[in-house]
Amino acid sequence: MVLRLSLVLLAGCAAAAPPEPGIVVEDFDTGRTRWRDAGSGARRTEVRVAGGAARIAFSGGADGWTDLTWPVDRWPEGATAIAFRARAPKPSRIFVKVNLGPSHEDLEMWGREVELSTEWREFVVPVAELTRYVWGHRRSPACDPSRILGIGFVESDFPVEFDVDRISIRR
Repeated sequence: MVLRLSLVLLAGCAAAAPPEPGIVVEDFDTGRTRWRDAGSGARRTEVRVAGGAARIAFSGGADGWTDLTWPVDRWPEGATAIAFRARAPKPSRIFVKVNLGPSHEDLEMWGREVELSTEWREFVVPVAELTRYVWGHRRSPACDPSRILGIGFVESDFPVEFDVDRISIRR
């Protein structure tokens, strides 16, 4: 009976395809690397890295905004999606977003809201689904992947706290 159970488990594992890794942007195994955080008014962004994941908190007062961005030197040719794993201490909503434009004057943020649960979940967000204009000094008709210079997160619920890991760009 033990042998039969082992065979069933092996067969189940062999059938599962490994997740596509893509181009890993951040796995937080060595701490926090190139992230830039910003905010205005009474709001703030806090990032703590522990156990190979990051705990991100957007908190503070009612006025202002928060932003956490990882700079992309050049969006990879043929890349179509952003993937990451996330969870929250309680069900919450955040925006995954991209920054477009080579300068602050050309900055645009396009995003899509995602709903987080208390369990780790992998999200794969196609760039084509980043249709919500979040903010900017300029506004194009749509998100243009050739102009992506940053990926990151902004709050939807506020305040919000969540864990994130294994952020990647997929083709």
